[in-house]
Amino acid sequence: MTILPQYIDAVHDAPFGNPEEDTPYEAQQPDDLLPEEFATLQIWLYATPVLLLTGTLGSLASVCVLLRPNIRKSTPMYFLTLLSFTDVVGLWLGLLRLYVSHVHDFDIRNASNLSCKLHTFFVYFMLDLGSWLLALIAIERFLFIVFPHTARLQWNRTKGTYAVIVISIILTVVNGHYIFTTYLQQPCLVSDMVNLVSNSSFHVSATTERINLTEKIYNDKVIGKDFKALNIFLPNVSKTISAGYNQFGNMSARSRDNDEAPRCRNKPWSEHFHNNIFPWIDFLAFFFLPFFVMVITHVGIIRHVYLVNIRLRKTLQPVEISGRQRTANAVPGKVQCISIEGRTKTTLDTEEANSTLDVAKGNKKRKNGRDKTQQSKVAGVSLMLVSVLVSFALTTCPITVFVILGLIQSESPNQTREEHATQELQWAIVNMIQYTNNASHFFLFILTSKSFRQELLQILTEFSFNCRKLASACKKSSTTVEPISA
Repeated sequence: MTILPQYIDAVHDAPFGNPEEDTPYEAQQPDDLLPEEFATLQIWLYATPVLLLTGTLGSLASVCVLLRPNIRKSTPMYFLTLLSFTDVVGLWLGLLRLYVSHVHDFDIRNASNLSCKLHTFFVYFMLDLGSWLLALIAIERFLFIVFPHTARLQWNRTKGTYAVIVISIILTVVNGHYIFTTYLQQPCLVSDMVNLVSNSSFHVSATTERINLTEKIYNDKVIGKDFKALNIFLPNVSKTISAGYNQFGNMSARSRDNDEAPRCRNKPWSEHFHNNIFPWIDFLAFFFLPFFVMVITHVGIIRHVYLVNIRLRKTLQPVEISGRQRTANAVPGKVQCISIEGRTKTTLDTEEANSTLDVAKGNKKRKNGRDKTQQSKVAGVSLMLVSVLVSFALTTCPITVFVILGLIQSESPNQTREEHATQELQWAIVNMIQYTNNASHFFLFILTSKSFRQELLQILTEFSFNCRKLASACKKSSTTVEPISA
């Protein structure tokens, strides 16, 4: 088992190991771990299975709830069902691969050229799709709260499916370059380079010393541009050496990777795109644009609910005043004395006025109760939406920022073991934070959806009833009636 395998397509190409040190990085003993290396190993070993188990069980429970007949026809629940499937696939494609590669030293991307391309594409696609499904849920909620009548007439599950298809096509275009820009780099041996030179169309009249010199330079892992130094010794094979470099890949001394094993890498001609352009595209597609949509829609929802609450209070205010005015006018005007059969009697209008006062007081109490209910609803909706925004930002932003900063910092010519261990630890932490977003959506559903909570409670009630019924049946079946002896 390797201690700290390389961790990401572009970031893991950062140089490490100071050439001026007496002991190279590869010669470090496994039991001589730095605190950062030990912490990284513990994270991959223990935190990853917890997230996998929690996320898988939570997503499966979400699917069971969301597919119940009472709510499965609803468009928001349809989006939540897709999000649950996306979470499961993202966890088992992305997080499981990181766990196996770090703990068991097997990377599925290195299994074949096809797995290198497809696995990389689907991991990025699923993570981006999860972010945009949350944005779609926010848009749908905004439409039904701010424009309820129009949304009921114009928005349905079919149009929601069209929206998901359009977003999927866009994300396929954004991440589809992995199909063309990644490949499985095979190990490049000295014999391959010698055979390439010997079988080339260029006539080579090199002595044994020159071939040995070629092997020496190659064994020292000279990077591509330094192959041109062979012109000094073998001026006739410069084009052949260049072709050999393009065929077998960049054997950079900076990576210090195991050159005897295939590895999924970016093609040399796409390095600039992967290192300088795509991290910003991924930042926009994975975090910034979905977060921006969620901020706009949630702010609109909070503002609309707040304004509706104010209008409702203003509408109820004149009713209360007119009631009090009618009550005040009724008290002195309705108290009259009349003579019937020589006696003075007070009419029942006084009791009627008193009952009017009681009704007015009751209306005021009910109005105050409605105001408190509306205020609590506004506060609840605001808290729910803000919690969704904060949760999404805290779990998705760190990894995109880390990749961008990591690529910038990888320009350092030398990286010590301590710096490399710190970067490995940071990479493990931001991955745990990112996949926490996928693993926590079940709890987010409980927080934000009343229908989801009701259906979940119904499932738990039915499950508890069936368990008690089964236990009772088992108890009855295990009870035997002893025969009565004569």
